[in-house]
Amino acid sequence: MKMPESREWRRCDVSFPAKCWAKASPQNQNNINIININGQGFCFSSLLGFESGDKLGLEMALQGVGKARLNVQVIWSGFLDKEKSFYSGVRIVNTDQNEHEKFLKFYNLKLLSLPALE
Repeated sequence: MKMPESREWRRCDVSFPAKCWAKASPQNQNNINIININGQGFCFSSLLGFESGDKLGLEMALQGVGKARLNVQVIWSGFLDKEKSFYSGVRIVNTDQNEHEKFLKFYNLKLLSLPALE
């Protein structure tokens, strides 16, 4: 039985690199890979795990939009043995409006390329 999708925003699968850092120590940047996005946040893989509630800064190059710097809060994080990597889900919080709008523009461009929902 397939579970119904409970997210408010449709998820778009993507794959592109980004950099993240703990807001408390921005000099320690880590490479991550963004896996999917929606209008409120995204999921990424990394070599580091995070705790729920952690606040991170991120910088990403968004195709067709340019670089965006976002502030996010970790909602969940866990290690996937199969992937040998940590996966984390984050929500965008307290981000400059122009930066958030860049992300939303990129998300909307991705949405337009998806097949229609049935």
